[in-house]
Amino acid sequence: NNLDRHADAEVIVNTTPVGMYPNCGVSPVDLSLFPKLEGVLDIVYNPARTAFVLQAEKLGIPYMSGLYMLVAQAKRTAEVFENRDIPDSETERIWKKLSLEMQNIVLIGMPGSGKSTLAKAMADILPPMTPQEALLTRKIYSVAGKGDAACAMKYRRPFRSPHCSASLAAMIGGGGGDNVQPGEVSLAHGGVLFLDELTLMPKSVLESLRAPLEDRKVSISRLRTKVEFPASFTLVAAANPCPCGYYGDGDRCTCTPAQRMAYLGRLSGPLIDRMDLQIFVNSVPPRRILGGSKAESSARVAARVLAARKIQERRFREESINCNAEMNNRQIEKYCPLSPQCSDALERILGTMHLSMRAYFRIIRMARTIADLEGAPQIEPYHLEEAASYRFLDREKA
Repeated sequence: NNLDRHADAEVIVNTTPVGMYPNCGVSPVDLSLFPKLEGVLDIVYNPARTAFVLQAEKLGIPYMSGLYMLVAQAKRTAEVFENRDIPDSETERIWKKLSLEMQNIVLIGMPGSGKSTLAKAMADILPPMTPQEALLTRKIYSVAGKGDAACAMKYRRPFRSPHCSASLAAMIGGGGGDNVQPGEVSLAHGGVLFLDELTLMPKSVLESLRAPLEDRKVSISRLRTKVEFPASFTLVAAANPCPCGYYGDGDRCTCTPAQRMAYLGRLSGPLIDRMDLQIFVNSVPPRRILGGSKAESSARVAARVLAARKIQERRFREESINCNAEMNNRQIEKYCPLSPQCSDALERILGTMHLSMRAYFRIIRMARTIADLEGAPQIEPYHLEEAASYRFLDREKA
């Protein structure tokens, strides 16, 4: 009631829990009452973008959320409990990684936040197919009667995007008698299968993805025949966070907590468990669209991905696989040894997030990929922590 006495404030710091999840749409103060304001800081870090900082962004006022403070606190805690010094530069590195966080991926975000665009860019940053991969892809497309399409792709990886109403036979494959046709999971072999509006797909279709995601092949049985098609693809899925689509965008969401839980509850635990990356995608502010600097180009990202893939090809030259994503549990134990520090870090992660053994191996596999992108010879504890941080839906359950 005495805010008028501070109308000339230049900096406002919110040290209250107002705006913290699940009351994300509440702000402790109306920033428009402070005409001289030059910056705001919110210690709240869940959500990363509270109504407080969203209003600052709308008014063009520089702001910072509580994420950086959280990372700094975690750094200091690690120093105390592990009795070791951590350079300040590590705080900056982890904060930037978490700020940018956008192999199977599910993207949760508001309409128009760029989920579909990001998914389509995936096909452009993946390295070209090898001659052996291209030959297998042409065989699959030939069986499906799509030989011309395979020839047109040459060495470009497939990108399949079936509609959310696709049937079980269209997704997995099917047909009568001896005329069994491959489905979308096989047509995407070696490339990207993009499923938009994931929560609107039929339950039977969603659950049918569990086997090919795990085994990287699909078997179709008929009375007198059984056909097995390869299905080693990168699944990229997108969904809104709630029925209205605006949860996390200030106070725009009109859904109740029960409605939000029921909406994402359409995705079963076993299916989510098979998603290596679970990312919440925030909408891009108009200021960044109109006046922001260009992000890293797809060509530069593709070059880094290609360098990491070359490392993996050398690693698996005596195996029948080409990349980290295809490693089974035995190969993970062989090619991803963990130091005592890494084992301790992973034990803390599993205990905190209550993850399954499947998620345990997937986190190690993801950490190995992160290390490859950095050119690091061994997995470090921060690689495991970063891999675990990308499991957004698991954090929600915990």
